[in-house]
Amino acid sequence: MVKRFLQIKDAAKHVEAVEELVPRSRDCRRLMKLQDDQQALDSICLELQSNETTLADVRTLFDGVVKRYPGTSNYLTKDATIVHSPTFETAIVKVTRGEGALTRAEAAAITPFRVGEGVINELEPSTSTKFAAALLHAGSKRTHAAANAATYELLLSYIPPTSNDCERLFSKAKAVLTPQRSSMLPINFEMIMFLRENSFYWSRRTVAEVQQSSVDVEVNSMT
Repeated sequence: MVKRFLQIKDAAKHVEAVEELVPRSRDCRRLMKLQDDQQALDSICLELQSNETTLADVRTLFDGVVKRYPGTSNYLTKDATIVHSPTFETAIVKVTRGEGALTRAEAAAITPFRVGEGVINELEPSTSTKFAAALLHAGSKRTHAAANAATYELLLSYIPPTSNDCERLFSKAKAVLTPQRSSMLPINFEMIMFLRENSFYWSRRTVAEVQQSSVDVEVNSMT
């Protein structure tokens, strides 16, 4: 809506029926700032949905968002109350980035993944200029000056962040819950989202088998 208004605001000033409703220049500048913020955050949301986004990438993105929007610190910092296992996640991020030594608690959290002595792993830089990609690019250019005392299974770097699935689910929810479906019962909406999110577990054949089973049960109950 903001984008649409900014596209027509100059023409709207010449329409007598709505010219008094057009926001003042100061308000228009605020709307332009809002649009910039929306585009920046949208790039973050899209990056979080990628299957290739790691926990270290998410930490880089969230740190950048917190720096630009301090009001998000209660939810996006590494020790936010909504983080289920901050020590475990911090350890994974440090190992993935090659950032110095782990604390005792961090080392204990990922002990099952330990395999031996460590080396420094350099990350490949990114070249995109979008906000999300720029944050990742800045994070990947850090100099890894110290190596951990131990190396860990490569699998550790591939542990997916919760945000990947959550952001996909939120995007799907926005696509399903359109204004035309605003009167949908919550239980029906939940059922649709559950089926869409787990679509790889079922197919048309599964639906047909369930329907046939229901018919068979009804027939048997009548005989």
